[in-house]
Amino acid sequence: MARLLALDPKLSLRGLAAREGLVAPTLVQHFKLLKLAPDIQRLLTGFRSQEAHRFFSLRRLAPLAAMSEAKQLEVFRQMQVEFSLVATKAPGRPSVATRPEHKLGNAIQIG
Repeated sequence: MARLLALDPKLSLRGLAAREGLVAPTLVQHFKLLKLAPDIQRLLTGFRSQEAHRFFSLRRLAPLAAMSEAKQLEVFRQMQVEFSLVATKAPGRPSVATRPEHKLGNAIQIG
């Protein structure tokens, strides 16, 4: 979306939102996610389950964008713990939120 705005300087946020089938405030919320710490963005793009996508919702994540990176990481770690407590885990490989190869996953020892 940011690329589309850069490619077409006449395209407004409202125009882009309409083009994407969104309302402008929702698009602004999506853009706020670009302000999340890189480690958080990497983890979010790795989520595959619908359960994780629902839990780490736009509404839940957008407020983190206004925080410092250190505070974002602290709050996100708390969210991961909360998610691990409410998520129904399928047998086999743990969710990406708790895999040891992820920096943020290392901070939490679950199970």
